[in-house]
Amino acid sequence: MSANNWSEQLAEFERHKKILIGALRKVHRDGPNSKPFDEDNTWRALIRTAGWYFARPKITQNAILPARRIEKLSDLAKALHRAGKLTHEAMQSAHLRFHLFRAFCAERNIVPGTFQVGNDPAGFYSEMGMVATNLATLESVTSGAVRDVRTKAGPPGGAGILSMHDIIALAGVYRRGTNLNPHMGAGPFARFVEEFLTAIGRGDDIAHDYVVEALKYARKQKRRNPGS
Repeated sequence: MSANNWSEQLAEFERHKKILIGALRKVHRDGPNSKPFDEDNTWRALIRTAGWYFARPKITQNAILPARRIEKLSDLAKALHRAGKLTHEAMQSAHLRFHLFRAFCAERNIVPGTFQVGNDPAGFYSEMGMVATNLATLESVTSGAVRDVRTKAGPPGGAGILSMHDIIALAGVYRRGTNLNPHMGAGPFARFVEEFLTAIGRGDDIAHDYVVEALKYARKQKRRNPGS
């Protein structure tokens, strides 16, 4: 990156000073602060954080952290496996099958007593079989997607637009500026981070829940590696 480009990016970042400082000042004012809000030091820390971001190579991948993608897809695969297992168990139980059948008829506006119960009343068994097949297929597809993310997106700890270093730096700015520990989830700190991403020109590149998910992932990593 050229010096001129870096200077231009920092100049654009400085246009967001009022919003960024205002967000921290509000949290400081509303919290049990023990000392006055230090705007100058807070802004210098934000400038340094933005400078570090602008100085490093840009990440153009999808904004969701690869590790978080793997985690979400893995959770989905497990849920699908459990759903398939529970569906199979329910169909093996005469009592559960009876209640499912009645609910199936109600959903399709079928009166249970209007037909002769045979091998496949009202197409119930066929429909439930399709459900079980589709669940198994989707579980297989999701498991394949997990492997694809591992192959295409790099190691599980890969970085998205917001790296762990950025989160740590912003958490430090927030903590020193507001005298409060940042909550790694939805809340004032997440909104502050969103404002920071807008200030560095990445606000339009992220999914609506990207920041919250990134903070949750950072919290989980911190619990796994408390000394890091």
